[in-house]
Amino acid sequence: MDAIALLKADHDRVKKMLDEGETTTERGVATRTELLETLKREMMIHERIEEEIFYPALKEHPNSRAIVLDDYVEYHVVAEIMGEVV
Repeated sequence: MDAIALLKADHDRVKKMLDEGETTTERGVATRTELLETLKREMMIHERIEEEIFYPALKEHPNSRAIVLDDYVEYHVVAEIMGEVV
């Protein structure tokens, strides 16, 4: 599997987990807690791959530099939110 396919698969998996969390009832506390823990773990792995492998390679190309810098900001926001939620 190439890097882009791997990252897209990760994005799809996260979206699926978020959808699962939205469909739980008020009594689904254990399910939501488990989903959040899994989501946090998956996002940490995903972010590390992007920051250590994917983004450094993309930053070298002038056409993708702005996209990479925007993504760094987005991931910082996600990390802040996850820190507050979990």
